[in-house]
Amino acid sequence: MIDESYNQFMKGKVCIMSEKYIWEDPKKVYINKEKGHTIMMPYDDADSALSGEESKYKHSLNGKWKFYWQRGMQQLPNGYETADFDDSSWDNIIVPGVWQTQGYSVPYYYASTFPRAFSRSRSKIPSIDHSMQEIGIYRRIFTVSDEWKDRDIFLHFGACKAALEVWVNGHYVGYSTGSMTPHEFEVTKYIKDGENTICAKVYRYAASTYLEDQDMWWLCGIYREVYLFAEPKQRIFDFYAKTDLDEEYRNAVLNIDYYLNNTDKQSKTLKLKSYLISDTGKTIELDDAVAEVKSQHTAKLSISNDIKNPKKWSAEQPNLYKLVMTLCDDKDNTICVKTFDIGFKKVEIVGEKILFNGVPMLIRGVNRHDFDMDNGWAVPRERYIQDLDLMKIGNVNAIRTSHYPDDPYFYELCNQYGFYVMDECDLESHGVRRKGVPGSNPLWTDLAVDKMERMVLRDRNYPCIFMWSLGNEAGDGDNFMKMKQAALHLDDTRQFHYEGDFDQTKSDVISRMYPSEEVMNKLGNREPITISLYDNIANQLAADSKPITAEMYNKPVILCEYAHSMENSLGNFQEYMDDFEKYDNMAGGFIWD
Repeated sequence: MIDESYNQFMKGKVCIMSEKYIWEDPKKVYINKEKGHTIMMPYDDADSALSGEESKYKHSLNGKWKFYWQRGMQQLPNGYETADFDDSSWDNIIVPGVWQTQGYSVPYYYASTFPRAFSRSRSKIPSIDHSMQEIGIYRRIFTVSDEWKDRDIFLHFGACKAALEVWVNGHYVGYSTGSMTPHEFEVTKYIKDGENTICAKVYRYAASTYLEDQDMWWLCGIYREVYLFAEPKQRIFDFYAKTDLDEEYRNAVLNIDYYLNNTDKQSKTLKLKSYLISDTGKTIELDDAVAEVKSQHTAKLSISNDIKNPKKWSAEQPNLYKLVMTLCDDKDNTICVKTFDIGFKKVEIVGEKILFNGVPMLIRGVNRHDFDMDNGWAVPRERYIQDLDLMKIGNVNAIRTSHYPDDPYFYELCNQYGFYVMDECDLESHGVRRKGVPGSNPLWTDLAVDKMERMVLRDRNYPCIFMWSLGNEAGDGDNFMKMKQAALHLDDTRQFHYEGDFDQTKSDVISRMYPSEEVMNKLGNREPITISLYDNIANQLAADSKPITAEMYNKPVILCEYAHSMENSLGNFQEYMDDFEKYDNMAGGFIWD
């Protein structure tokens, strides 16, 4: 519930509330936000869905928005969220984009010290100086197609930092945190004929920022695509495709869970038809599924099909199949069609090796930030292509999304190009990890678990992802096990990585950063690794030196960061590669930066 003082604040009637603002409360993760799901658009028929053209049920809101920026929580322009507010004197800003590349605010490079707005006192965390908060208000007018009548309409923000509030035609829609996964709201009841007005308020800082203190440039804004989309009253909300291979890694079983929504006033009998299309145009029919879906409910339908010797997906041979999903009513009339690329694969850990389709993996990987030199986090599509082209030339076969999920387009390209992806949760707290953030503190549980769940729900159908990462440099504690358990409930086909796992109960691999040649030999020979008095002291401050006991050597070893490549670097690289090939418990690693 939102109290009356908060409603008054949103309407611009008061300056500062006596209690905390919503963005200061880590337990307020979102309001009215849709559940996470695979990103796919509805079409009227299979021909349209397979044409490669944009769906007529998607309306882009990219481009110029009216924009107002201020520092501090003083009085905002009165009525800024209303439809009839006069924003003609406001500046224009481009969406997607960050403020700092368009003349507002300044970038901050975080290495070890938070901006002055943040308290790092254990007793005060989370605490942000109101006078140093920054607010950006975006406004835009839009219309929707007449073909969208009698459909449910949703508003999608691909990514915003650090917290977002939204109004449509003056009506409060919702609130959201989580900077690197989508913010999605249903806005059907707020849409009217003719012109509509959307207002989005972005806060540079929030309590959630304590879990987003990655060593990188700190920027903010709305920096991934924004659009409206319209769904029928009965729709394919989501799906989850699981592939398994037999002992010879030849034949496959394809298990698919479909999630069907019915927002009509009556129950509906729905049929889900689906088939696969190979890269040569070969069609593989799949079983149908039928369910009675109650009004305002979601039904789960499951099918299982044996697939004889499908082409497998790997980084070396990235074979994809187009999954075509058709939702029909009880008279077999098509309601909508959606498609998505899937791949047949099996990832497993056998002994001390990671096997991909039965073949031991040697990760020749890099860490990659989702960043463009001109546009910051608003990465143009040609930059993704340029990056991946260069990686292929450099014999790179794997990418760690350090340290947050990337734009969906990145994963689509990795599916096509052939890259193994370690998908990393947007969770890092290295500046306050010694102060129980997130640790085992229940104050941070909901936020940490939500970050993990939304990444998995959005990305679990991409075949390129071979491993989930719980985050980076955030200490250890019960919250990481809760994140892992939540993710396993959504996807049990992949393994988990977390370098900060001190007791080796959460990570399925032994992960190390920047080991010396001496330590590499100990890891390869499965020798215990102890930490010195100096290491213990450093651990109390910022480091994460971990002992490895003999009993822990039952897992593959991965270097999640090594061979730091800034400036004059990459020393001893040949020795690292020699060790990867020499020791059979080593699976390779990811060059840093």
